[in-house]
Amino acid sequence: MKKFYVTLSLLICLALMPVLCMASYTASDWAKDELVKAENLALFPDALQDADLTKRITRAEFAAVCVKTFEAITQTPTVTNSENPFSDTADSAVLAAYGLGIVSGVSATEFAPDSLLTREQAATMLCRVIITQLPTEEAVASGEEIIAPDDPVLFADDALISDWARNSVYFLAQYGIISGIGDNKFAPRNTTPEEEATGYAHTTREQALLLAVRLVESVQTVTPAYQAAVDEYDAFIMHLSDFLTRLSTAEDPEPFMSEYVSLMAEMEAQSEAMESLENGEETIGDTLYFLKTLGKVIQIMEGF
Repeated sequence: MKKFYVTLSLLICLALMPVLCMASYTASDWAKDELVKAENLALFPDALQDADLTKRITRAEFAAVCVKTFEAITQTPTVTNSENPFSDTADSAVLAAYGLGIVSGVSATEFAPDSLLTREQAATMLCRVIITQLPTEEAVASGEEIIAPDDPVLFADDALISDWARNSVYFLAQYGIISGIGDNKFAPRNTTPEEEATGYAHTTREQALLLAVRLVESVQTVTPAYQAAVDEYDAFIMHLSDFLTRLSTAEDPEPFMSEYVSLMAEMEAQSEAMESLENGEETIGDTLYFLKTLGKVIQIMEGF
């Protein structure tokens, strides 16, 4: 019996270890609930363990957050296997993010690891995490264009958003991952010494982790209605592919005309069904789910 109690005590201690070993970071009260989510999603990089999260985040620290975000989405650990083009850092997280195409330098040879991150840089890096999830290499290569919203609601300071960041900013804003700072302003970057001194356009460590939480949650959520519609569209595409295969080998296309007319009507109905789902409440997971089917459509059409 004594051995039983010893074993039970050991099991209880082991069960409590994750709680007892939680990072003893400093954070704002408003952020603490979301930071627990960040811990549960394993989004805390080593650089932010036991850190003051109310402080502004550096480019190197955010690169590490992006790597953790990528790992949470893919459930795959990253490896640093890229060459180091930077003369000012050998940080493994920075190099892992560089190898994934998530970050780039401020020049061909400098990363500026200790420079404070701006809000438009944060948006761009996070969007590159999403771009890595696009279904084909061609899509990844043109990811900036693919993620560009068709008709975004512009921020009042849109003119201050750098061209290389604009698509990323409005993509994340569209899905509620990132928002303005008030008065419909985004504060993409500091433009005066006063703004630089006050951190007007900088992001704190806790804000960065909360952005990562929102991104992971949105990517991992595929709404049932959206999934059902995309699956139905996918089945239609398979039917269409079969039809095109039979048509391409037929000596006489005339017997296929009635089926062709039926398929065109079904295609129109499928398109209308997909459009009806675009109500502004889609998740990034919904969009990625659809893009995988779209990638299949492109591959099929290229075969004909």
